[in-house]
Amino acid sequence: MGNRADYVFLALQALLEPFDMTRYDTDQWGAYRRHLPPEQHIIGKLPMPKIERQHLTWRTRLKRLARQTLYFSRSAAMHDAVIGLFINQYAFARVSS
Repeated sequence: MGNRADYVFLALQALLEPFDMTRYDTDQWGAYRRHLPPEQHIIGKLPMPKIERQHLTWRTRLKRLARQTLYFSRSAAMHDAVIGLFINQYAFARVSS
């Protein structure tokens, strides 16, 4: 998103506002300490392997975003729908089954 200036973090925080974030796992960058409430701010990288594993799974399973195959669509709405359906299936359907 940009360099590590405070205004860059504030822009990112504004983008995340609709998701009602309750916990932030971060490094020791000063902007986090200045702009996040201490009860929501956790300094450390402990949950990172799990998060990165999830992102890798999404990237490998959503090949349609990386290359032009028969399944490639140029429509941004179609990409949003496919990503939303995949995340819904991956994150929530496995819990209920």
